[in-house]
Amino acid sequence: MDENELSIDGVNLEGKFVVLREDAMAQAYRDITWRVVEARGGFGCTPGLRGTAVLVKHLRDGDTGRFERYQVERLATLGEVDKARRSVAGL
Repeated sequence: MDENELSIDGVNLEGKFVVLREDAMAQAYRDITWRVVEARGGFGCTPGLRGTAVLVKHLRDGDTGRFERYQVERLATLGEVDKARRSVAGL
């Protein structure tokens, strides 16, 4: 996939796997396996709305959280999603 295919510009993020920016995470969680999340909802999922909250579920541990749309770097690749899922199983 090229950069344009991974861009979140004008994309509804709800239900998609995205990569959070490194600077949105604490130092210990900056590995890609922690930064790949599923966008679950929030006004920030829909482009053009005034709200910016993106509610997410972390693939690595199933924990949920809230980030701002500007903290979402891009859409995740299938390889990144697989890597995050494998990290759960310790593979």
